[in-house]
Order: sequence, then structure tokens, then C-alpha cells
Amino acid sequence: MGSEEVLGSSAVIMDPTISPCNGSMVQLMDDGEENENLGVDLLNDLDLYLEDIKDRLTISRVVSDSVIKGIVSAVEQEAAQKIAEKELELIRLKKGLHLYIVGSDDGSVCSGMRQEQKNRKNELYSHTLQESLRNLKIDVKGQLTNLKKEIHKVKGSYSMRRRNSSSEIVGLGGILLEKVPDEWSDVDKMVDGLGTTLDSFCKHAEDMVHFPKSLFFEWQQEREFQAEIEGLFYSNGSASWLEKVKELSSLRQELDAIAKSLSVPESGQLISHGSLEHRKSSGHHFSNGNHDESIITMLENLEAAELLKDKNKEELFHYLKTEMAKMKRDHESEVQKITEEVFSLKGAFLKERGSTLPGRKDKDFDTLRKKIREVILKLDNILIENEKVPAMSNSAESLDTMKDRLESLRIENCELQDLLEQKKKEIKLLSSQVSDAAEKTLQHSWTEVNLFRMIKNLKSSIEDAHIEATISEHLYKLLLKEFMGQIKCFSKESDLEYNIMEGSSEIIFREAVQNVKPASKLEIEDSDMESIIMQGVLEIGLQEAFKEAEEKLSSLNLKYIDENESRLSLEREAMEKLEQEIHLLTATIKEKDKLVLESVDELEKQKENFELVSQELDSLKVQTNQQGLLTENLRKTAEERSRLLAASQEKLSLVEAREREHREELASTIVLVNGLSRAVTDFESRATKEIKRKSLGLENLNSQFGSLIQKVSILKRTGFLYKKNLESRCSDLQKAEAEVDLLGDKVENLQSLLEKIYIALDHYSLILKHYPGITEILKLIRRELNGESMTAYTHDPASSLQSNAFGSNAKKFEDKRV
Repeated sequence: MGSEEVLGSSAVIMDPTISPCNGSMVQLMDDGEENENLGVDLLNDLDLYLEDIKDRLTISRVVSDSVIKGIVSAVEQEAAQKIAEKELELIRLKKGLHLYIVGSDDGSVCSGMRQEQKNRKNELYSHTLQESLRNLKIDVKGQLTNLKKEIHKVKGSYSMRRRNSSSEIVGLGGILLEKVPDEWSDVDKMVDGLGTTLDSFCKHAEDMVHFPKSLFFEWQQEREFQAEIEGLFYSNGSASWLEKVKELSSLRQELDAIAKSLSVPESGQLISHGSLEHRKSSGHHFSNGNHDESIITMLENLEAAELLKDKNKEELFHYLKTEMAKMKRDHESEVQKITEEVFSLKGAFLKERGSTLPGRKDKDFDTLRKKIREVILKLDNILIENEKVPAMSNSAESLDTMKDRLESLRIENCELQDLLEQKKKEIKLLSSQVSDAAEKTLQHSWTEVNLFRMIKNLKSSIEDAHIEATISEHLYKLLLKEFMGQIKCFSKESDLEYNIMEGSSEIIFREAVQNVKPASKLEIEDSDMESIIMQGVLEIGLQEAFKEAEEKLSSLNLKYIDENESRLSLEREAMEKLEQEIHLLTATIKEKDKLVLESVDELEKQKENFELVSQELDSLKVQTNQQGLLTENLRKTAEERSRLLAASQEKLSLVEAREREHREELASTIVLVNGLSRAVTDFESRATKEIKRKSLGLENLNSQFGSLIQKVSILKRTGFLYKKNLESRCSDLQKAEAEVDLLGDKVENLQSLLEKIYIALDHYSLILKHYPGITEILKLIRRELNGESMTAYTHDPASSLQSNAFGSNAKKFEDKRV
């Protein structure tokens, strides 16, 4: 308040110096405009900077895409080369196996007679099997034809129904009838597919029956050899697979580093532009989250320690791998959540500030981050699948597991055949249920159509009754109006007659009075009496006429009331009957709707069962195709064996001469087998040593992982403390900036006061020369305004800035004054 009074007094005193003050205000406005222009320039510079960042990011994206494409193409080329090499190795091994099989066939010719007896038995057995299969095939075809006939019957009933009610498709029945053709076409397709699959299955079964048991035994031997070759192939391929996995993990690390580098600058911008309250709340939230996470990790560590006590080294290694992968995923998901929260808060902050320019740039960053995250997730899935895939080994255990798997597959094949029979039975039941449901739906549709017709008839009868009632009411009203008009006309005629009689009597009386002398009093009295009598007679006639009219009206009213009551009673009875019929119809319609809904649910369930059956049939188709491939392979082997048998029969004459050579070859093979056994034992010893060495390495890695986990926890804590310190320092800096702004405003206000005081005192300088203290104060103010620093402000940078500002303003004011 004191400053306002001083300003008012100075304004009163300084009338001639108002123009310099106005000039100073204009100059201040110019300074504000310059500041606004500077802000616009800053925003333009920011736009340019963000565009440069965007261009660099696009360039880096293109470069990374090209690098990834090159790596992928190189990996594909390497894989193609390795696959070609492995195919060549497989061809060589097959050639060697073929030679080995030929040699074994030559050696096994001696037991030909025994095999012939076995073949005869197998032929008899196969003949019986063929007959049973033919009978089964005929039965299946007959059942399929019966099913098709039933379906065509149901279709014909539906088509007849649609022809009869082509113009009246109403309610649920109409909807179902419209949907039926598509469903029946699907059923036809399913039945045709069933027929084809059963035919193919029967063909494959006949082909399987043709083969004797000896060929099956030989096929089993070939499968064992193939399993050994596949084991060698997989062992060679596992090394290349591990190298590819390592390359993928390195790629994943590089992408993770790129994502982190993209997320770092934005977090810095948010820290610089964030508000105090948000920092406090976020700090509180982080602290609570860390506390909860510490409690959860303590509990999980206790549970993990209890679980790890009961595990071997390999199980521990796999468990630690999975846990590390889970930790990585959890960490990435947490980072993703935090980044999303940061972006949402940034959007809200920018909305509050009203700036829409950075929003455009964030979209490009978001798309980049999303793509990088998707690539990282895909790589993680590949690495997890690699962890799930067990390492192939060359030991005998892997071969045993392969044999066990083959036996389990055979058992599953038998189970699937049983399931096929069960599904056939279920299909028969479902077809019968479908026919029953179709009949039910037909019945429901017929009943619905009849009900709708009944409702239409009832509605038309109700409308006719309403029309009759309205017509009768109009007629009665017209009759009443006519009768009332007749009564009014009669009353008007009687009134006219009465008036005419009165007028005539008055005229006659006046003429009699004028003609008769006044002496005859008796004659006057007689004439008066006659007039009075005439009036009484007329009144009596009118009363009788009115009574007759009233009696007629009352009788007509009574008749109309009786007729109305009878008519209303009849209408009420008819309406009650109609309401009862409507209630019955609604109840029946509700029951029919319930039945329709139940039938619809049953049909949906049957559809689901059909879908399941079709899926199982597809799986059976796949399995039958696989069996077909196996049978083709068996055919090929059988043909080769038949050729070899023919060749062996030709060579029976030379068997005795070659027995010695075979014995020598057997001795050489024994020597080779002994050498191979020694090599196998050496390989086993080496493998055990390598396994021990790798187990020791794994133990060392476990110990190193423990120390690394401790270091990671320490680093997390330190990072959290650094974050807290950064947030507190940023809040302190914002507070200091706010205080500096307030101090600057105060200094500007004081400076304006000083300028006004100086102008006022300088205006009266001729009077104040006699006061030396005031002149000294004016000199000091002049020095401050001119920029000559005082001793009290030399050590304070803020005061030096203020003195410089005072000096510049004082120079401006003096120039204007001059």
C-alpha cells in the first residue's frame, strides 16, 4: 500500500515527466516482444534438432535392416551348404548299408526252406485278413449309402417345407430353414471325405496285409539302421545349431543396446521438464515398489533354495538358464511398463504446456521401439525353444529312447484305430440324432405356422368387431339426433300455434271492446271467461303433448340402454374369450420357443461334435498318409528283396565254393568289430572325461553367476540411489529457479521505483542543492543507474546483474529526457 501511495504522489508531482515514463513502458513492451521472438526461434531450433534426430534414426534403421538381411542371407547360405553336405553323407551311408544288406542276404540263403514254410503260414494268415478287410469294406460302404439316403430324405422334407412356405418365413423357423442348405452341404462334404478316407485306409491296410512277417522283421532292422544314421546326422547338426544360437544371442544383445540408447534421451528430457509433485509421487511409488519387490524376491529365494537342494547338476544348470531367461523377460516387461508410463506422463505434460510439436516425433520413436521389442521377443522365443530342445548324443541311450518312441508310436496307432471305430459309432449315433432333430424342427415349424395363422385370424376378428361397434354407435347417434330434431320441431310448432291463438284472441278481444258499448258489462265478462277457458284448454293440450313426447323419449332411451348393455355384454364375453385364447396361444408359443431353443442348443452341440470328429479325422488322415509312405517304402524293400532272392537262387550252385571265402570274410569282420569296440571304449572314456571337465566348468560358472548376481543387486541399489539424488537435485534447481525469478521481479519493481524517485528528485534539483545529503543520494543513484558498481555488490553476481540493468535503464531515461 505504501508503494502505491508513493507512486500516486510522484504522479501528482511529475506532470511534465509523464511522457518519459510512457516511453519506458513502450520500451519494456518491445523487450517482451523480443523475448517472445526468442522463444519462437528456440522452438524452431528444437524442430530442426528433432528432424535431424529423425533423419539419423531412419538412416540407422536402414543400416540395421541391411545388416540383419545380410546376416540372415549368410546364415541361410551356410545352412544350405551344410544341408547339402549332410545329404551327400546320407547318400554314402545308404550305399554302404545297401552293400551290407546284400551281404547279409547272401549269408542267409541257407535258411530258405524254413522261410518258405513261414511264408506259407503268413500267406494263409494274410488271406484271412484280406477276406475280413473286404467284408469290413462292404459293411462300411453299405452304412455310408444308408447315411446318404437318410440325409437326402431329410433334405427332401426340408425342400418340401420351403416350397409350401416360401412366402411365409416367420420367426425362428424361417431363420433355421434359411440356414439349413449350407449346413447340409457341409454334412455332404464331411460324408464324402469320410468315404474317401475309409477307402484309402482300407487300401493301405490291404497293402500291409500282403507283406509277410519276415519282411516286417527286415523292415525293423532297416529302421534301426536309419535311426543310427539320423543320430549321427543330428549330432553333426547340433554343433552348427549352437553356433547359430550364439549368433542370435549376440544379435539380441545388440538390439537391446539400441533400444536402451533410444530410451535414454527421452527419459532425460522428461526429468528436465517434469514437475515437483510428479517427482515426489514417482519417488514414493518407486520406493514402495522396491520394498515390495525385495519382500517378494526374499520369499522366492527361500523357495528356490528349498527346490535346488533336491536337484542334480544338469537339472540345476537347466533351472538356472530358465530362471535367467525369466528374469530377463520380467526386467524387459518392467522396463516396457515404465517407458509406457513415462510416455503417457509426457503426453499429459505436453497437453498442459500446449505444445504439439514433440508429439509427432514421439510416434516415430514409438514405432521404432515397438519393432525392436518385437524382434527381441522373437529372438527370445527362438532361444527358449533351443533350450527346450534336448542335446543329441551319440550314446546307446539315445538309440534306446528312439526305439521306445517308435514302440509308443505303434501303440498310439493301435489306439487311434480303436478311436476310429468309436468315432464311426458316434457318427452313426449323431446321424440318427440329426434326423430326429430335423423331424422335431419340422414339427416345430409347422406348429409355429399354424399358431401364426390363428393369431392373424383372431386379430382380423377383433378388428371386425371393433368396426361393427363403431358403426352401431354412429347409427344410434344419428337416430337420436333425428328424434331430438323431430321433438324440437314439434315443440316449435306448438309454440307457434299457441302464439297465433294468443294473437287472434287479443285481436278478437280488441275488436269486441271497440265495437261493444261500455254499458254491457255482462258481455265483457263472458268474453273474458271465454278467453281464459281457451287459454286453459290450450295449456292442457300442450301438457299432454309434452307428456307423450317425454314418454316416447324415455321408452327410446330405455331401448337404447338395453341394446347397448346387451351389445357391451356380448363384446365383453367375446373379448374375454379372445384374451383367454391369446393367453393360451402365448403359453404355447413360449413352450414352442423353449423347445426350439433346446433344439438349437442340441444342434450346436452336434455341430461341435462334428467339428471334433472332423479334426480327429484330419489327424487320422495325416497318420494314414504317414503309414502309406511307410508301406510304399516297405514295398520298395520287398521288391529289392525279391530281386535279391532271385539272384540268390541262381547262386545256390556256387554256395559251397564261396563258403570258405565267407568264413575268411567273417574272420576279417570279427577283427574289424574288435577294433570298432576298442574305438568305442576309447570314445566312451574321452566322453566321460569331457563330461567331467564340462561339469567342473559349469560349477565354476555357477559360482561366477552367484558373484555376478550380487554385483547386479549392488548396481541396482546404487542406480536407485543415483536416481533419487538426481530427482532431489532437479527439484532443488527448480526451486532455485523459481526463487531467482521472484527476486528478479522484485528487483525490476524496485528499479522502476528508483527511476521514478530519481526523475522526481532531479526535477527539483535546483531547490535541493541547499541540502547536501540529498545531493549525495542523487549522485549514488546516478552511479547505480549508469552502471558504476558499489562495493557492497562486487561479490554477489545477482547484484552485479541488477546494477548493470539499473545502469542501462538510467542511460535510456537520460537519453529520452535530453
